[in-house]
Amino acid sequence: MSVLFVIVQCGTLFFVVKQLLHYISAKWKVAEGTKGGCEPAHVFPRKDPLGIINAIAHGRARDQCRWPNHLFEILDTGGKNIHTVWERPLGNDFLLTRDPDIFKAVLATQAEAFVLGEGRSQNFMDLFGPGVFTSEGKAWQHSRALVRPQFARQQVSDLTRLEDHLQQLWQRIPICNDRWTDVVDLQPLFLDLTIDVITELVLGYSVNSQDPSLRSSLPGVNAPDSAKFARNIDAGASWITRRAVFGKWYWLFQSRAFNRSCKEIHDYVDWFVQMELSGKMSSQAKQTESARPHFVLLEELSKITQDPLELRNETLNLIPAGRNTTASLLGWAFYFLSRNPSTYGRLREEVLNDVGASGVDDSTKLLSCQYLQWCLKETLRLCPGAPAIIRKATETVILPRGGGKDGNSPVFLPKNSLVLLCIHALHHREDMWGHDVEDFKPERWRERPFAWDFLPFSAGPRKCLGQQLGMTEASYVVARFAQRYDKIQNVEAPGPIKYLTHMSMRSGTGVQVRLHQDENFVVSR
Repeated sequence: MSVLFVIVQCGTLFFVVKQLLHYISAKWKVAEGTKGGCEPAHVFPRKDPLGIINAIAHGRARDQCRWPNHLFEILDTGGKNIHTVWERPLGNDFLLTRDPDIFKAVLATQAEAFVLGEGRSQNFMDLFGPGVFTSEGKAWQHSRALVRPQFARQQVSDLTRLEDHLQQLWQRIPICNDRWTDVVDLQPLFLDLTIDVITELVLGYSVNSQDPSLRSSLPGVNAPDSAKFARNIDAGASWITRRAVFGKWYWLFQSRAFNRSCKEIHDYVDWFVQMELSGKMSSQAKQTESARPHFVLLEELSKITQDPLELRNETLNLIPAGRNTTASLLGWAFYFLSRNPSTYGRLREEVLNDVGASGVDDSTKLLSCQYLQWCLKETLRLCPGAPAIIRKATETVILPRGGGKDGNSPVFLPKNSLVLLCIHALHHREDMWGHDVEDFKPERWRERPFAWDFLPFSAGPRKCLGQQLGMTEASYVVARFAQRYDKIQNVEAPGPIKYLTHMSMRSGTGVQVRLHQDENFVVSR
């Protein structure tokens, strides 16, 4: 017992000394930052010398579904015109910013000087393994070269596959005699829809979370339990997001439940990989009534590499990203449309005119429906899937803005410092978007060109690979809803938006609505 007590005491002393040295070092770095024409950025004050209270405040804000608001509060301590602030919770020094010039420097013009950092790459590695979502340097370049060509294929946007899963979703929303549905929370339905779509695209077979009766359709013997897969993805993502708040100290937070979820996820994907490599997947599929879709990412990747671990990691890197971001976009779209009935009415009119009254036989019609695209862009502006992204400087960097009293001077960024690019705050700058910045107003996109003030899919070399896939899927689902339902009604009580940060940002209160079916709509199945 005494030995354990001594170990704890020594560990605590080491941690305190290390944090004090870090505090002194941070002060020195600020002084160094005044050289070469740079000016220090505003510093958000610590509540204690080690920044423990600051770190707890980040975690509490996440648990209260207000983390984006917390970042706003930190930025606003320097004044409404200050858009870059140093924050130092628990030794995790990061420059928090909503300045588009810094976004451009970090993601594009000076991107070679930045990496993901431990809080993203290593924290996510337990669940995903090394792949396009988690790797750095040459390993990431290899992963991107392996995966990127697959997303350029037309087969990725298979509307037939989308329609099959959408029909399953609609079967879960019964219509009453007055053509209104009961109150329904669309958010979990969209999460089920998107994981069914992405697993079919990536693995060749859907987990069929919407229709459990189809889960036994996996070919071969000893087929894994698909029912656990989505639950494990959610559980693993929740734990990763929770400990990400603590940055480089993420590894202190371990969980047996998390480890079990990771193992079961890996075992599930490994089964598909082994079936593919052995040739059993394609041969068994021919013997079943339901053949595999025309395009399967795992099948295409297996033509390039036969490494089972690499195949597991690359496919697994894409499944949560392909599911959560699209589900987030769909959820927020109907969250805002249900609160803006006139906007939904115009959207429906435009869809009927540009796409037609039933079905979508060509994805180009979705892209040409201008108002539909405006609605999705406005949704992504108000609630981007990722409220913030983080990067770590691998060398000393001078950023173009953010320093001085007015925030217009260059900023000295020491090696190993972090930059937290707050996309949500960038999208809510009143000086860029106008006095109605908080309003859902698709018309603002009428003549707005691309600029660095709108980055829902990031930018630069690590820009989201699945942007086209996600936008096509979301466009299709929104258009089909507009064809079927002529009215949508919000049933949630008024109140501030709650932001659930869970891999992607979604509504903390769900999307509680009622839908009214058009009397002329013909249910095809």
